[in-house]
Amino acid sequence: MNSKIVNNQFAEVKQLLQLHYENELSVIELEIADRKQAEQEKDSVKLKEAITKLQSLSRPLIYIGSIVEWFTAGERNNILYAFTYMQDRLS
Repeated sequence: MNSKIVNNQFAEVKQLLQLHYENELSVIELEIADRKQAEQEKDSVKLKEAITKLQSLSRPLIYIGSIVEWFTAGERNNILYAFTYMQDRLS
């Protein structure tokens, strides 16, 4: 075989592989973007549910404090202070 022919064929194969790689990469990037968007939408729904829940409570700090006790060790007061501080800042 002629080395020029082999080099040309090899160059063609490299180009095809590069195109295939770029196509696969773009598909993966689109899938990642779709997943991120779906997660953001899910988080948005959860946030709206949480806001609705907090607005329906007559004593939201007591509710938050009881939830915090389940998930943290001795940080109830600090978290409640932070929550009340942020509520004042946002108001």
